[in-house]
Amino acid sequence: MSNPIISFVVRGAFVVAVATLIVATWQGSRQRSAAMAEIAGILEATGVTDAFPSTARRLMRELDPQWARLGTARILATESRETSVSDLPNAEEMTLAETVERLQKRLDISGDLAAQVGGERPAVWQASMWRGATTYLSWSIDRDPRLLSRRSEWELPLLRAAELAPGRAQPRRFLAAAYLEVWPVLTNDEIPAAKKTLSTAMDDPMVLRAFIGPWLAQASDLDEAFTIIPDDPVSWSLVRSHFGRVGDYPAFTNAHNRWELSVERKLSELLNEIKRSLAGGNPSTARRIVASVVSLAPPDARYADNVAEAMLRRPPGPGSPSEARGSKAWLRWSLEAARRGESFLPPAVFDRLAAGINDLSEAERATALLVSGNINGAENIERRREDLNTEAWAPYCLNKARLLAARGDRQDARAMLNRMHRSLRSSPAAEQIAVDLSGTDTETQPWWQSVPGLASTTWSGLQWKWRDRHAWLDFVSEEPGNGLILTLDVVPKTGAVIEIQLDFRGVWTGAVEPDQEIELDMPMAPGAHTLRVRNLAGGRVVPGAVSLRENSNS
Repeated sequence: MSNPIISFVVRGAFVVAVATLIVATWQGSRQRSAAMAEIAGILEATGVTDAFPSTARRLMRELDPQWARLGTARILATESRETSVSDLPNAEEMTLAETVERLQKRLDISGDLAAQVGGERPAVWQASMWRGATTYLSWSIDRDPRLLSRRSEWELPLLRAAELAPGRAQPRRFLAAAYLEVWPVLTNDEIPAAKKTLSTAMDDPMVLRAFIGPWLAQASDLDEAFTIIPDDPVSWSLVRSHFGRVGDYPAFTNAHNRWELSVERKLSELLNEIKRSLAGGNPSTARRIVASVVSLAPPDARYADNVAEAMLRRPPGPGSPSEARGSKAWLRWSLEAARRGESFLPPAVFDRLAAGINDLSEAERATALLVSGNINGAENIERRREDLNTEAWAPYCLNKARLLAARGDRQDARAMLNRMHRSLRSSPAAEQIAVDLSGTDTETQPWWQSVPGLASTTWSGLQWKWRDRHAWLDFVSEEPGNGLILTLDVVPKTGAVIEIQLDFRGVWTGAVEPDQEIELDMPMAPGAHTLRVRNLAGGRVVPGAVSLRENSNS
């Protein structure tokens, strides 16, 4: 039988607990209502309710007033800052001082809200970040001396936020922006830490694009500036583009050279990732990495082996738009080489590159099939065409004539050459095929000696041909040399940057000026060669006469 006294005590304790809970809930509800009413008043007074109604409604639906305060602090310090002045009556009549005062008032409110949250919940990194950020922004607007004299008031909260959230980028971005502004007053002991913060923030390409200009203005020289740039192709490409926009072409060349080195390293890393993905049974990841290789590597013989390895390892499946763009650039470059009898990619790679491109012309597709060894596929397209004698089909006719000649089918090879458009009939490649078909003994003398006037040691600027905004020169050197001398007929007064490929391999990149002469120092064997010049930055450059540098041993 239960003790009535104990039962009474238990029931009493239960009633007290329930009453306490009810009172606590009632008090919590009143506190939340009061806090939310305060936040509603701030949103209304600062114009957020009218400017961002959906954001205001979302903030008012927050169950936790602290998160509502934090959200209000964020919106006051960011989005609403852009519309604060225009929301005011007679905004167009506001003076600069009034505008600054308005912005500072909103930022001060934002900082106070963040400080309240930080006081209640010290581990919330966003509270520390917005407290430091709003203090910095408020003092930075009108260059308040406190920005330097009381630096700890914005710096320490941002450092605390970075410490609380090491995986978050926002605190370091604010710190990096602030350090850039106060860089001239940083001591030698403080600069290394500031550089580290800035470098970490620049890992984000968007931040790098925004910060590269201000950072270059603070760095003592390019060597110092480049020490904190993330060493990857995306970063160097952004730096290179910046110099292109401002017209600093020597610096563009410097960044471009670093970009090329980073491309080589990145391609090696990507090829290893492809192997690991395939070994791990992840074909979709392997395809994505292949797309990265093809889109990253510029069409150049120096990178042909990387692209070939990636494409040969590519698992079957749909490709991406970036892969299609990269494949198209590589295919067209490879077709230019194939037209001249050069091959840098295996036939299977030609086939795979062409298969991933939907907008190839029939002439390009037929030529790609021909080069890849799919003669039947190429001829199926050829039989449907009645315009093989047009310029678009000239490369196909040239490649097929070479193929027929190699197979000993001289009659059909001559017919194909005769059918070829005149734009390529006098090219060194066509002349070489014609010499081979004539039965001339090319073992006792070079083939070009059978074509009077073809080989030379100087070539006129009128011999350059333009395709796809690139200048091409096909020439035959009658003797060995120690390189080439290239004159430039047209260079913008402000300069430009060009890249030169010799026999499809990049050999020179640099800034050029009017009336400049470029010397390419390299051994040159006698025979057929191809030069390509393309603009990388600045206005259009028109190459002129080319001459063979005399062999130092002659």
